[in-house]
Amino acid sequence: MPRFSSQPSAASIRLGDSQVLACDVNPDLVPLARWEREREPLELSSRLVQLPNGALVVSNASEADAGLYRCMVENAGPAKTSEEAQLTILPETGEERELEFLVEPFPVTKVVGASLLLPCVVTGYPAPYVRWMVGDKLVEER
Repeated sequence: MPRFSSQPSAASIRLGDSQVLACDVNPDLVPLARWEREREPLELSSRLVQLPNGALVVSNASEADAGLYRCMVENAGPAKTSEEAQLTILPETGEERELEFLVEPFPVTKVVGASLLLPCVVTGYPAPYVRWMVGDKLVEER
């Protein structure tokens, strides 16, 4: 039976900022987790990304991102849903805001050739630009 060890909580963010909505479930059920906004399936994109732990990252928030979010896990039995969380988008004031890491990369071990997702979510104003480095070398974008 799916269990949520953490659930999404209400948040207010500025236009263009990022937010992470939690949805921590049993590790074996993460592939079965999906998100809804206003009780409709959420289409993931480059701005709406589900992390390997099930959490949802909303990047570069727009007014269209406002609404009620919930995480669902569909297993052999009936679907289990998290609590709903309201995401409110506030207008940008133009005032400088300190950089804040919402999600930081963590150590991972993978087999050579396997895909890897290192989450890094930063918010602030002006909008931060994230660059990746391995050792002292800049990772080139593709």
